[in-house]
Amino acid sequence: MLLQLPSGIFGFLLMVFLSVVSPGSFLAWGFVVLYRPRYSLLNSWTDSCGRFVLTEFQDRNVIFRVACVYAPKRKPDRITIFRFVSSKIDPSFATLVCGDFNTVFDRRGSSVLDSSRESTASLLSLFRDCGVIDI
Repeated sequence: MLLQLPSGIFGFLLMVFLSVVSPGSFLAWGFVVLYRPRYSLLNSWTDSCGRFVLTEFQDRNVIFRVACVYAPKRKPDRITIFRFVSSKIDPSFATLVCGDFNTVFDRRGSSVLDSSRESTASLLSLFRDCGVIDI
């Protein structure tokens, strides 16, 4: 039996990536941030639960950060992680914030029901505090 790979996969397999790892715990699987060697990793921070990693890169003279968040499904824990992330992101740095927030802003475009208005308010507060633009 032959294994057929999607078109273009060989080019991807030949690319070299470096990684930053946030080990998981019994609460979460953790994160891996892959990045190209052209970016210099200046620093990285993780939480102890495997739900957050913040990396700081430099490309030529530009310094930027990437924050990955995996919010818990349970409301009290989700609100706690949003507050934690808000305390770790410095708005004076350009930061890409991504991940699974487990919160829905607009129910019209989603089949997921998030009955927690507190979670939505906490996420909006995180976005406001950190100067995040939802794209």
